[in-house]
Amino acid sequence: MINIPKTKKVMQTNANKRQNGAALLIMLVVLVLGSSYLILSELNGAAPTLKRHSQVSKILADDIIEALHGYAVSYKRIPCPDTNGDGIGETPPCDNMEGELPWATLGIRRTDSWGRPFRYRGNNTFTADPIDPLAVAGEFNIRDNSNAPITLANDADSPAAIVFSCGINGIPDGNNDADSVANTDATCINPGTPSADYVQDTYSAGGFDDVLLWLPRDKLIAKMSAANNWP
Repeated sequence: MINIPKTKKVMQTNANKRQNGAALLIMLVVLVLGSSYLILSELNGAAPTLKRHSQVSKILADDIIEALHGYAVSYKRIPCPDTNGDGIGETPPCDNMEGELPWATLGIRRTDSWGRPFRYRGNNTFTADPIDPLAVAGEFNIRDNSNAPITLANDADSPAAIVFSCGINGIPDGNNDADSVANTDATCINPGTPSADYVQDTYSAGGFDDVLLWLPRDKLIAKMSAANNWP
């Protein structure tokens, strides 16, 4: 029997540990690189959609909401929706009516980043001609997908008007779907009688992808009052 000196055994054990440690480290690096590749691939795949969502949000905030402010200051009300596709808001009263954004009436672009018209609905008391300041009240609730409230009808910043894009799938998602019947096309139509509840949430691939913004009641009244056009 050959006796291996203890020092040599220790050296071999340490060498084995280093080799095992190096192998584990290599495996860890491979796993990290693989995970990073998958994450980057997903992010790169979602990047164009997220960019379009950002563009739509900017259009809603910078162009459409400001155009609605301007219209209200000039005409002492906000426009009714367009229900026949000509870009012209219908004649009041237009209670509980949702349609396309009246882009020609407002003098702005018609479509979102996917080439579809924006959906639009005004609070009944703010589309009235003339507005009755004693009757102005909240009408819409905005919630997220978990049903948590973002702004409710009784809040000062509840919507005087709602505008939304149907996103990449071209259909109203969740409670933004007026009749709760699955749409069969991607033209952002919304048949049925809309409810008072709407949804805004973050983009989810294959899920909720609408982009919704609203014109707060308190800000609209402040704008109109500052222009001496509040009834």
